[in-house]
Amino acid sequence: MVELRGPRKVLLVSTGGAATLLLALLLVLPAQTHAYLEDREPVYLEAKVGSYVILNCPVDFPKNDPIPYVLHWNKDNKPVFTLYDGVLNSYETFLGRVTLLNNDLVYGKASLNLTSIRESDNGWYECKVIFPNRVPNKRNNGTWFHISVLGGTLLKIPPVNSTVLEGDPAFFKCLAQNPETMFIDWFKDNVSLLDMYDLMRRSTFGPDGSLMISPTQMSDLGFYKCVVRNHFNDTQDATAFLNVQYKAKVIYAPKEVYLPFGEPAVLDCHFRSNPPLTNLRW
Repeated sequence: MVELRGPRKVLLVSTGGAATLLLALLLVLPAQTHAYLEDREPVYLEAKVGSYVILNCPVDFPKNDPIPYVLHWNKDNKPVFTLYDGVLNSYETFLGRVTLLNNDLVYGKASLNLTSIRESDNGWYECKVIFPNRVPNKRNNGTWFHISVLGGTLLKIPPVNSTVLEGDPAFFKCLAQNPETMFIDWFKDNVSLLDMYDLMRRSTFGPDGSLMISPTQMSDLGFYKCVVRNHFNDTQDATAFLNVQYKAKVIYAPKEVYLPFGEPAVLDCHFRSNPPLTNLRW
């Protein structure tokens, strides 16, 4: 005979007519309800090559009071992105492709925007937050993500956003799955480079489909799209932005103007600059 009763369970075992009573004080304790002790479920995401994903990672401050922290993002146990003492660092193939969304009102302060998704981005990502001035220095901060990069694509490595100074070369990589059997076309602001004579004469196309512009001009600023096409005329494209920075330039200045004495006048000064000017002197 076996009998179990109550939260303090009594186990009665009958063997060969002799009854032995085993008292087990098995207390059923209430589960902990503190949010910072709960395990967070991993987040599963899917993305296409050339697209982007947002990895939302909130920061659980002690007593909800913001204090200094160190942020580590790892992929398959290797560093991707760190934030320490206000300095941001990206690693290896993630350079120029990750942005911290710590001032965004929708996502957590440790969230990342990963752009220009490529096949090698497939895998596990961990967000880890450490408070160096607190003992213990860890709470249940951190979230696991798994990114699945959808297969069957023509494009292997898409171009990445780039910022250059006017006159310096600009480089965009665009690698097809099978460069020997696929074709790559480039467009700027949805216009084929083949139809832009000035830009075309300063452009060089690599055997792998990459694009280099040298020297750059301020008019080169814009969106560049690479389109991969196979023999069946299937296509896939990805876009990156080229930001060309330059000093202030006077675009148009009026010729000598004669004005009547004592009358109000307007003197125009048409200029451009990137980044925008904060001060202008006559």
